[in-house]
Amino acid sequence: PSDNTSALVEEEDASEAWLKVLAELSAEEVEFNIQEAERADKARQMQEWGFESSLIASVLGVATDASLEDSDEVQGMQAYRETSYLDEVDLQTVESHSTVEKDEETGEPLRTQM
Repeated sequence: PSDNTSALVEEEDASEAWLKVLAELSAEEVEFNIQEAERADKARQMQEWGFESSLIASVLGVATDASLEDSDEVQGMQAYRETSYLDEVDLQTVESHSTVEKDEETGEPLRTQM
């Protein structure tokens, strides 16, 4: 019986250790995401205020253009993006009701609820 008890205690200790490690990793990830969000917000603000891209990149260490994203792009990706399912919509001028799916027969908006 004492072997079973000690094995159970060791198993619980190992489980607690894993939970502690997972909690620490989760906390580190949350902190990292907060810092990255703040840095991205600062970069966005600097762009709005008219700072040059090179200055933003050197101060914050962030890329302010998409040139690196396209450098190792697979063949055909640009064509896919141009014909993708995502429509270019000017959110300043579009009215929300015009983007809702409508029934072909009645023309009424489809209402689906979960």
